[in-house]
Amino acid sequence: MMTDYKSNLNPPAPNDKRNRACPACQADTSIQNIFCVSETKDFSYPGYEYAQCPSCRSIFLTNRFAEEDLIDFHRQFWGVGKIFQFRFAPEKTLIDRKKFWAEAYRDKFSALNVGKPLTGKLTLLDCGSGLGEFCSAASDAGFRAVGLEPNEDSVKQAQLAFPDAIFVNGNFEDLRLYMQKSDLPEQFDVIALHDVLEHVENPLNFLRVVESLMKPSGRLYVTIPIADHLQHEYLVKYSHNFIAPFHRTLFSKDGFKKALETAGLKILNSHDHSFIWGWTRGLAWQLGLADEYETLRKDPIFCKLDFAVDNLLEKISHDLGRGGEMFFEITKSAYYNTL
Repeated sequence: MMTDYKSNLNPPAPNDKRNRACPACQADTSIQNIFCVSETKDFSYPGYEYAQCPSCRSIFLTNRFAEEDLIDFHRQFWGVGKIFQFRFAPEKTLIDRKKFWAEAYRDKFSALNVGKPLTGKLTLLDCGSGLGEFCSAASDAGFRAVGLEPNEDSVKQAQLAFPDAIFVNGNFEDLRLYMQKSDLPEQFDVIALHDVLEHVENPLNFLRVVESLMKPSGRLYVTIPIADHLQHEYLVKYSHNFIAPFHRTLFSKDGFKKALETAGLKILNSHDHSFIWGWTRGLAWQLGLADEYETLRKDPIFCKLDFAVDNLLEKISHDLGRGGEMFFEITKSAYYNTL
């Protein structure tokens, strides 16, 4: 079990600092814990509990953390590349990792063509810009792209790799200070949140700030893992999505719609954007074959077969409307009502 990046996160005391209200729809009655993270679960810290909202069916971590602890956790978690090595292969280099994410985010960038076409020299804010691949794709396509990233190490790497894009290290307040000193407008034409909302402490407040940074006719593009995923119904304890405290909230489709409406936002378009694996691993762990599975994962031939089966099962989930991830095109409620 890897613990080097978890040493500063203390196990929670019973009933201490628990968030019992649903972060999606704000319901706070009769919420039941569905499982407690065990000591054997990869990447997770023992003692943290996930619960499911009986109203909107979103799933969320009940424990709270200080913002600085979460930032430090993410810095070390991504810095050592553990999640990339775990999902693919430990021998992958940083160059392989950058290439993989660059291709993945370029695929996501192409999805910006859904709905009403984007034209002109537009400003784009990428929240949680990481190593800068998505901002680079946006810059190449003609956007004036700005990346906001709390991880200082990631920002430094992004600035070296993609000097044509702008990267701001910090939070929304740091972004506003930067905008005041630059020639950037106060609001953006496009804001992207790719795999971000599931990590933040208070996603509803986060969405409210994002809404304030959008131009009246601006658009928000969000990619999130979905609580309705078929995998969560059968393999919830072993899903890659339940990594404490890495993933804090998994919205259901209904819960996400309610959170957006509370923040003054409306969905224009949505579609499955399956990007989740782990079916075979979850099945192996549920059957008590965890050690055997992890041993087989060292065989390159087995890895290819494992990957193919994962993709097949995810395609079945997608065809049933229960895919692992969704892509949303969103606008302000006031503008939506004029369309």
